Amino acid sequence: MTTRLQHYPNISEVMMVGTPKQRDLEIAREVKRLLEPKIPLATIKMYGSRARGTATWESDLDLYIEVDSNMITKEQHDFINDVTFEVGLEAGLLVSSFVITKERREKPLFRYSPFFNNVQKEGIPI
Repeated sequence: MTTRLQHYPNISEVMMVGTPKQRDLEIAREVKRLLEPKIPLATIKMYGSRARGTATWESDLDLYIEVDSNMITKEQHDFINDVTFEVGLEAGLLVSSFVITKERREKPLFRYSPFFNNVQKEGIPI
């Protein structure tokens, strides 16, 4: 798998306050670019400290990935994990993904959860 990313030149570039760094958005876009040919994506959002602009050098990059189908196969889930791992490795940071199907997202237990509400509130569409 080839990515278009380079490591951070120095650690001060990952310190941020207030808004997400362009570099984090590029990393999230690279994940999306690599997933799109094989995964029917509905939504990808960056959330968490990097979306809020409060990340430190040790913060991971959190991605909410919603698949545009009612089911996701083990192979598709493994592919998503492989892509996020490889892109994160190339960029020098951990990329964490939360993967869900559209059908599961509609279930009340999830739809009204604090987690989902937080992603909706602070998530940055990619």
